[in-house]
Amino acid sequence: MPLILPSHAPYPKAALGWDGTQYRVLAVDDEGRLQADLVASALPEKTGRMYRVEHTKVGAGNYAMVGHTVDAGTVFVATLMGAYNEDSALTSIHMGVWDTVENSWFAFRAGTATFIPLVWAGQAFVQAGYQPKVYFSGASGGDVLILVYSGYTLVL
Repeated sequence: MPLILPSHAPYPKAALGWDGTQYRVLAVDDEGRLQADLVASALPEKTGRMYRVEHTKVGAGNYAMVGHTVDAGTVFVATLMGAYNEDSALTSIHMGVWDTVENSWFAFRAGTATFIPLVWAGQAFVQAGYQPKVYFSGASGGDVLILVYSGYTLVL
């Protein structure tokens, strides 16, 4: 990027920003980076957390496991989810979110071996009333099923 000398700066000699009423000079540091004062109340609260849900399957068959319910006035941003069976292979694993009525799956693996997890990484915005969910198909009785997930909560 070419250097603009003060003697050749365009008029006006400062960057201006409109605040809705008047133009104000935008502050920059000595390296030309924009300086801004952030008002804490204008930004959503962001708290990160790791969750772990564990269940020992009583009988053979399928099992759904859910995480925490997202509170009203918040959005949970899931950034990583993992699920596996500690004891035996599974027919399949589905991973997603649900609201106690409807499932929204975003990851799937067929024919998983023992301790081989289905892992998803990204950003899933989970709205209030929904829960992270995993569905294990073909678990055996006594199997230990694990769901781990992490993310952060935005307070609206």
